[in-house]
Amino acid sequence: MKGFPLLLLSSFVLITACEPVPNNTTASNQTSVQAAAQSAAPKPADKWNVEVAVNELDHAKHTTVSDADLVVRCSPKLEAFVLPNLPQLGHMLDTDSDRRQTVRYRLDEAPIHSESWSVSTDFEALFMPTSTLRKLPKAHSLVLEYKPEYVTPMTMTIDLTGLSDALTKAGCRL
Repeated sequence: MKGFPLLLLSSFVLITACEPVPNNTTASNQTSVQAAAQSAAPKPADKWNVEVAVNELDHAKHTTVSDADLVVRCSPKLEAFVLPNLPQLGHMLDTDSDRRQTVRYRLDEAPIHSESWSVSTDFEALFMPTSTLRKLPKAHSLVLEYKPEYVTPMTMTIDLTGLSDALTKAGCRL
């Protein structure tokens, strides 16, 4: 029994040492982490890459605004193309004999449109008509349905937030 009070005392010390101690710095640390994350988050216009190149031969200016899914070339010729996610290596976009594909798309909550878009020579990109391209800066999203070869149609959504600002910054006039 002589060891019992010592055992009881050591158990008491062990239990109180394991209790959590209120820490007011946790809340302030979380607040500072959240503030840092918000300031580090890219602004919508920052997601768009703006490239300006000059042709060394004729000094023509080539301006491109792009992200991972959409490329807009402003000069010397106005054009845009979409790079859809193809299911696997070896797949390419389905085309008709004129290397065109009927694409269905919707800008924001507008009605669904169906148009014939050109397919690139490597069968991996879809060129949109200029009339569709001119609508993009006013929209927030583009939902697109396309058809890879030998599989069912697929859809993708492109976030257009900040595109208008990026086009303006690049000097592109649609």
